Amino acid sequence: MKRLTQIIGALFAIGATSMVVACAKSNNNGPAGSPPLYIGPNTLGIGPLAMAAGSQYRFYAQNQQWATAWSNYQRASGYGYGSTSTTSTLSLNSSFKTILKDAMGVCNTNQTNIGSFNCDQWLNGGFHDIGVEFSGSAANMAKVIIRSYPDQSSAGFNFNLSLPKFSDVLGSFFGIGYSQAAQATYNPMVLQMAADPINSSQGFQLTSFGGNWSLAWNTKLMIVVDNGKIEDATIPFKLQFQKDGVLTPTTVGTGTLNRCQTQDCGF
Repeated sequence: MKRLTQIIGALFAIGATSMVVACAKSNNNGPAGSPPLYIGPNTLGIGPLAMAAGSQYRFYAQNQQWATAWSNYQRASGYGYGSTSTTSTLSLNSSFKTILKDAMGVCNTNQTNIGSFNCDQWLNGGFHDIGVEFSGSAANMAKVIIRSYPDQSSAGFNFNLSLPKFSDVLGSFFGIGYSQAAQATYNPMVLQMAADPINSSQGFQLTSFGGNWSLAWNTKLMIVVDNGKIEDATIPFKLQFQKDGVLTPTTVGTGTLNRCQTQDCGF
């Protein structure tokens, strides 16, 4: 009888030990019986690009001509596009003509270009704006819209002319055709850009190639934010391009992205 009692006691001890081990394995993130850890809302991206799923951030930048034109239009019509806020800026240099010509295909497409066919008329006195949209439904992506329009301020008269090389024109009289590089026009130019944190996650960079049917199909187009995050009201940035095989990107403009104050904000 004593022997049977010892056996039953040993079996009970083994069973109790097994239950303790099982409980420990099933709760290796905390003590037995503790509630599950709370993770919080799902987020997309890291650093300055982290955003709650389902959220949306929209920004715009306008040069002075665009801001003034829309200010006058808003006063006349009450239409709520963009803003006349001076916190939104866009300053472009002569290298922006490469974007206009190669990526957007709106000017300098022939040897001789006069009037609105010349990129100088777009750059000097033209209207330019950039829109950027971040959406919680697309991880580490941004939709970027770039729009440009030439200066048409000449009083009642604009002379526009676009001609190929003289040798091509002369050859065409004798039935000798000439060809140009196939190129589409992208205006507005809408790009889906990859978003990546830079500068130890203190800023971010948006990158894509030009359109498939543009001369910039293998050229990187970039919006670079050295310091800033998508929750900010204003974000300073640089607009750059980098041709294939070139190590250093070219800065074509700088400005400040301003958070949209209307629901559509021109998108």
